[in-house]
Amino acid sequence: MIGRGQGASSRRLAGWLALALAAPLLGTGCLAQQADLMKVSHDLDKKIARLDQKEKDIEQAIQRANEASARLHQDVSELRDEDVTALRGGLDKGAHERSAMRSRLDDLEHQSGRRLSGLEHATKEQAAAQKADRERMQQELEKLNAGVATLSAGILAATKGLEGRLQEQDKSLAAADGQKQALAERVGQLGHALEEFKVALNGLGDKLLQQEQRANELAGKVDADAKATSAYLAEVSKGLAGLAKALETVGANLAAKTEEQDRRIDDLAKAVQAGPAQGAPKPRGGKEPGGKHGSGKVGQAGDESMKVASQSAPVPSPMAAPATEPAVDTRSNDHRGGAEAGPAPAREDYDRSMQKFKQGDLNGALQGFSHFLAQHPTSDLASNAQYWLGECYYGKKEYERAIEAYDRVKQQYPTSEKVPAALLKKGFAYLALKDRGLASSTLRQVVDAYPKSPEADKALDKLAQLKQPR
Repeated sequence: MIGRGQGASSRRLAGWLALALAAPLLGTGCLAQQADLMKVSHDLDKKIARLDQKEKDIEQAIQRANEASARLHQDVSELRDEDVTALRGGLDKGAHERSAMRSRLDDLEHQSGRRLSGLEHATKEQAAAQKADRERMQQELEKLNAGVATLSAGILAATKGLEGRLQEQDKSLAAADGQKQALAERVGQLGHALEEFKVALNGLGDKLLQQEQRANELAGKVDADAKATSAYLAEVSKGLAGLAKALETVGANLAAKTEEQDRRIDDLAKAVQAGPAQGAPKPRGGKEPGGKHGSGKVGQAGDESMKVASQSAPVPSPMAAPATEPAVDTRSNDHRGGAEAGPAPAREDYDRSMQKFKQGDLNGALQGFSHFLAQHPTSDLASNAQYWLGECYYGKKEYERAIEAYDRVKQQYPTSEKVPAALLKKGFAYLALKDRGLASSTLRQVVDAYPKSPEADKALDKLAQLKQPR
């Protein structure tokens, strides 16, 4: 009974220890250590159950020994009672029966003593074994208590570490809360910005609708302009055809008159070589070589050719400028500044290049004017050739090179009457390059430097157009 009480108290103690050890673990959430502690508690319960079973077995063995001893004493008492009864009932029997009975009784007593001594010896052995088991169990309990103490110390240290980590986690959570709040503020700001962006997008959508409407209107105007341009180009084509025929006629007349002039010059040269002593032959026309009428007819031939050219229909060059820009009138400028005084080969080169330009052969005209400038840099037609070189680049949409060519007109021929036209077309070239600032300044230069020129009026018109809202 004492052993059973000790076993129950040991179990209660182990249960309390297990609960005491499991409580911090449950508080801190350390599931792994809690599982280990539960396993240790389960093993302890198994060992305690085995010890209790051994105690029960020992108690049952002692009880069985006590029952056997009691039965033996009872048998002995019964035997003694039976022998006494037999002796009292059979006094008349002989002494040999009494002695036999006594010897038998002695044998029984001896046997019973031997059995009792064996039982006592077995009881002592069982008690010693029980004592050894109890001592061993006590040692195991002490070891277990030491292990529990070590485990408790480890659990306490782990608990402190966990508390520190929990504090760090609390700090990190507080920092995370601050970051979350800052993030929420940023999200709110972003939402506000998105609302403003949405409003701006709606405004842009309205503007786009307006732009689309304006684009549609401009498309209609462009279509109308295209139709008008097509009709104008058709008329230009017809004019060009008539101009080509007129030019052919003028060329034929010029060739005939040139041959006539060459023949007259040859006659004059022969007359001069013959000398006045021999009597110089009079040229056709009835006048002397140095006379007023002879030289007058040569001048008249050139004047008549110019009159024929001027009487032809004025058709602007189809490649000189875009349809939306005012065409620069260069018909009178081609012969300004003493153009008629140039040598005949220079004039022919210039006319051939000009003819190619009017026919739309921009590459051929470009080569021709470049060749002319290289061969006749001091000709009176050089400024014109430089201007038309820029027109060739302009027609080819090489606006930067056209600007360079126009600049050379003013740099190399500052007194030429082609300078205003070159500046005007330079402004148009800047417009083609989408540089409205330089275009405006260049056009303003035309107005300020040459206010009475026709180009100044065209520059003013273009400046007025640039000031209008797009």
